[in-house]
This record gives sequence, structure tokens and C-alpha cells, in this order.
Amino acid sequence: MPQNTRHVHFEDEVELPSSPTTRTTITSITSTGPITPPPSFSFPHKPDIHYSPLPNVLVNPILAVSPDVDGIACLSWDFKHSSRDALLSIGDAGPQSLSRAQLAESATQPPQPKLILRIPGYPWSVEVTPSASEFSHVTVKDVLHALYANLHSRVSDEEHVGSGNLGRQARVDSSFELRIRRIVDRSIGEAERGTGIRRLDYLLGADYFNGLRPPSGKTAGDEWEIQVRKR
Repeated sequence: MPQNTRHVHFEDEVELPSSPTTRTTITSITSTGPITPPPSFSFPHKPDIHYSPLPNVLVNPILAVSPDVDGIACLSWDFKHSSRDALLSIGDAGPQSLSRAQLAESATQPPQPKLILRIPGYPWSVEVTPSASEFSHVTVKDVLHALYANLHSRVSDEEHVGSGNLGRQARVDSSFELRIRRIVDRSIGEAERGTGIRRLDYLLGADYFNGLRPPSGKTAGDEWEIQVRKR
């Protein structure tokens, strides 16, 4: 990963230290109000990529499921780390961190005042609303922050055991132990063990962001399905 780089700082996220990243800029969509017709999305360096308009709403290509054959989203983000460590891959430029301008882009076109995000098999939904007073719609930053906050919420013993699904409980316990063992700094790992299970442990190791898409059988609107993958 490139060195001598810069971060976008989010004060409401405190997470394990990670490798530094660089910044780039892609074609942005307006966040000042609806546009008719909605603009098409495209990345520089990849003019062959086209995001087909869904019946109602377009998702920002920063957050979209990749149209490439490999199926890997353009935004790479390990949920175990802060969203400031999310990397955007554009053509041959290599992974780049998100700029402030990109974070401020509308998450959808036309802009939406609220989004509901769901992960298949994950017991909780993620409600996203505008976090900045200057915006009345959800931005890319709002999506990343809301998802991080939801996934890093602690799960009480009563909530975990009370589910009644012993098989899933055992798998979540194993996922938690594996996450702790992978923390290089032992003191940080033990401190994290003391906090207990987090919601992201319910992803059972599929803790990489892989884009947003409309729920199966539904048209795009304020509800979206989060695709996840293993490393």
C-alpha cells in the first residue's frame, strides 16, 4: 500500500490503527438537489463501465456492486476497521482512500432522506439518515458511518444466548475468537476480548463490503441489500 499518505478523519469512529492510504477523485454526482433526468455514473479510466438505471433509484457507483466479471465492488472495506480505511479502486490507479468530496456525494440519485440497509442472514437492519445539517439526504459518508456503528455495536450476553439458535451461537462464538486472534497487538486483542461479541461477529467471517443492490424481487428505493464477502 502506498506510503506518505493522508486520511479522511472521522471523529466519531475509534478503531484499531491500520495502514495509511492515499486520496483520489472520481466523477461526482450532485448532492444539491434532484436532477431530471438523473445523471449517468462513470469512472474515469474505465469508460466501458455503465451503471444501468434501476426503475426508481440509482446507487452511487462508489457504493455499488461491481459490474465487472469478478464481482468485487469498487470499494474495498474490511468491516473490522474504520471506514476511513475503505479503499476505492479505479482502473489502473490502484486503491485510493475517499476524498471529502466523494464522502459528501449523495448515496443515491435522486437523493433519499433515509435508507434501510439489510445484510442477508444478519439479525439487524441499518437505518441511515443525514448526519450533517447542511444535507437533507443521505450521503456516502452517512452510509459508511451508519454501517460501521451498527456492526461495531456490542451484543449483550442475554441477547446472544437468548436467540435460542445454539448452532448459530456456536458459529458466532468461533467467529469472535478468530477475530480476536487475528489482532496483532496482544494487549489490544485482550482489551477487545473484554468488550465481548460485536454484531460484526454475526457475519461469520464474511466481513468485507461488496456493494449495495436492491433487495431480491424489489425495485430500488429506500431499501437496499448489502453484499458481503470473505477476504
